[in-house]
Amino acid sequence: MNGPGERPRAVVLGCGKIGMDLAERIGYSGLLECALIVGRDRTSPGLGRAQELGLPTMAGGIAAFVDAAEHFDVVFDASNAAAHTAHWQALAATGTVLVDLTPSGTGTRVVPAVNGDAAVQSSRHFNMISCGVQSAIPVLHAIAVTCTPSYVEIVATGAFASTGRATRLNIDEYVATTQDAVRELAGVPEAPVKALVNLSPAQPEPPFRVLATVLADDARPEPVQAAVRAAAARVRAYAPGYTLTSCTVTDGRVDVALEITAHGSHIPPGRETSTSSTPPPCGSPSGPSLPSPGKERPRGAADRRPRNPARPDPSRRSPRGAPPARRRPAARLRQRRQRRGRARRRGRTR
Repeated sequence: MNGPGERPRAVVLGCGKIGMDLAERIGYSGLLECALIVGRDRTSPGLGRAQELGLPTMAGGIAAFVDAAEHFDVVFDASNAAAHTAHWQALAATGTVLVDLTPSGTGTRVVPAVNGDAAVQSSRHFNMISCGVQSAIPVLHAIAVTCTPSYVEIVATGAFASTGRATRLNIDEYVATTQDAVRELAGVPEAPVKALVNLSPAQPEPPFRVLATVLADDARPEPVQAAVRAAAARVRAYAPGYTLTSCTVTDGRVDVALEITAHGSHIPPGRETSTSSTPPPCGSPSGPSLPSPGKERPRGAADRRPRNPARPDPSRRSPRGAPPARRRPAARLRQRRQRRGRARRRGRTR
């Protein structure tokens, strides 16, 4: 037991990008003490980085951690979905609280803005599902309260640089667990649900974005947008980087665009966004909006792709003022080389 004024002691299993980012957040939260970071390989970069930060570390994985027989109040599993079941079996008898940050699908599924209060009273094994679920389900649940969805789709796009090896190995589990959680927690058990994930290699790294689409014949703009704004405000109370960028309701289709900006040092933050001010109301003229279905968004100067410096600029002329020579299409050049080759083989010259 912790003494008066002592913070609960936390352990992070896994020293990849998510594990190290979590350890940093625990340190400055003031609510928990990051008492240990556990990895499998002593030479891993994550454990080395943790030692540089002055954090206690342990190699050998879950086996070494259990053998140490030291009491901790909460364990965060930031390893991978395949290993989590064994982690829970090893820790179940210890009485510690286990928070699963992998898409393993085991444990009590928790989305704080939807079922957080009820979940913490009934379990000590929690599953945070996936980043897409934590972003989308609060607004999907709010939409389902105001109408009857007949189809739900989530498209999550994140920076490739923010994903480690375990995250990329867990893509299948990510999709399956996300779809199951949407049916359970968003209140759409009968509606078809599709989840997609994209990893963008763009530079600079983009923020995490989620586009949620709901089809509902009885969706009405005013109640849907009011419910979505209220849900976004609840999430921002504990995740200040959560921003609602657009919410449109047109002909029974609801499109909600979300952007989540990280503030740790181990995951790329993406584009800087102001989290201290409230974003423009969704659907308002001053706020951004998604293009209507079937209409292409106009491309501005900021959207134009920069010219390839390896290719000549057609707007520049030669020193004599003459226009640059016209480039021959690749197909014509290929045909010309083929004709010359046939001529040489026949002993003729052109």
